Amino acid sequence: KSTTMKKTLMKIIIHLVFFAVFNMIFFFEGVEHTNASWCSYGFATFAYLCLCATPIFAKGSSSAVLIGSLWSQSTTFFFVELIAAIICIFINPESMKWPLIIQSILLALFIVIQLMTVLANDSTTASLQNQKKSSFFKQNLINKIQQKTREIKDPDIKKLLNRCFDALNNSPLQTYPETQDIDITLNNTIDNLCEKIIEGNREQIEALSNQVIYTIQERNLIIKVARLNNFKN
Repeated sequence: KSTTMKKTLMKIIIHLVFFAVFNMIFFFEGVEHTNASWCSYGFATFAYLCLCATPIFAKGSSSAVLIGSLWSQSTTFFFVELIAAIICIFINPESMKWPLIIQSILLALFIVIQLMTVLANDSTTASLQNQKKSSFFKQNLINKIQQKTREIKDPDIKKLLNRCFDALNNSPLQTYPETQDIDITLNNTIDNLCEKIIEGNREQIEALSNQVIYTIQERNLIIKVARLNNFKN
C-alpha cells in the first residue's frame, strides 16, 4: 500500500513538473502571445490533461493491453497536438480559424478512439466472463458424470455413463439466452441420474442416461440455431 502511494505521488510530481516547465516556456518574457498561440496553448494544455487522465479511462480494468493502448493513444495525441500547435503558430500567428479547426478535429478523433477502445475492451471482458461461466457449467456436469463412472462396477451402466460423458464433452461450450431453460433441465437430469445410481435403480439409470443424451442433442440444436441468428444479425 505504501509503495503504491509512493508511485502515485511520484507520477503526480512528474506531471506537475512537466506542466510547470511547459507554462514557464509559454509565459516566458519575450514570447509573443497571438490568437493562434492562445488557441494552441489551450488545446495543448487540454491534451496534456487528457494524458494525465488516462488512468480514469483504464479504471477497473486489469487488461495490460487496454491500459497500454490508452497510454499510447494519449501520448500520441499529446505530441501530435503539440506539433500541430507549433506549426499553426508559425504559419499564421494572428489567425485563430485554422488552429481551432485542425485541433478540434484532432481532439474529436482522440475522444472517439479512446471511447471505442474502452467499449471494445468492455465487450471483450463480458465475452470472456461468459465463456468462463460456460466452461464452469460444462466442466461441473462432466465432473459429476466422471465421479459416478469411477464409482460404478457394472460394465453396462459404466457404458451408459461413458455415452453421456462423450455426448457432453462434444457439446459446444457456449451458452446463449435461448439455452437457459434446457441448461437447467440438463443439470437437473444429471443430478437425478446421479441419485438413481446411488439407489442402484437400473431401469431409471438407463432411462435417465438416454434422457441426458437426448437433452444434450436438443441443446446442441438450439445453440446451432442461436449461432445462425447471431450471424444473420
